[in-house]
Amino acid sequence: MAREQSLGSYPGSVSATDPEVFNQLDKFGRTPMHVAVANNQMTCASMMAECGAELDIQDVNGDTPLHIACRGNLRMMVSMLLWAGCDRDIVNKNGDTALHLAAKGGYEDIVWLLCENGAEASYTIKDNDGKLAIDLAREAGHTDTVELLEKEMRSDGKPIEHQSH
Repeated sequence: MAREQSLGSYPGSVSATDPEVFNQLDKFGRTPMHVAVANNQMTCASMMAECGAELDIQDVNGDTPLHIACRGNLRMMVSMLLWAGCDRDIVNKNGDTALHLAAKGGYEDIVWLLCENGAEASYTIKDNDGKLAIDLAREAGHTDTVELLEKEMRSDGKPIEHQSH
């Protein structure tokens, strides 16, 4: 169990294991989880998840910690967030799910993790430009990622749609 520490900057009697501490927002709508993920602080992020921190809070850009981990190609962080039960299909202000960001970056390991851990609904979500994750991978020239997405979509019985050109 994590050692409780008094946090003097928070009003009242608050301990470091109080989930509400982990859900405080800064001026950009980020929680300590967003910051820990962005800085690849695995120990800190997993401790907060174990203590009940909310995993799906969106910052001012609509990004969750999972969006940040996928954009940064942080495979172990993505794995921890998925294991902890985060929502895989939240859309940010650009219309991107975590799968869109991983596909756009060509991060095959992360695309595979998302597909194997419940992101099937993201296959058919279009971003604000009307593009699917597979379209973004194709446009960026990530042929291995496109092939992986096609394989995953077929195995899940999803139609393989592509953006009309």
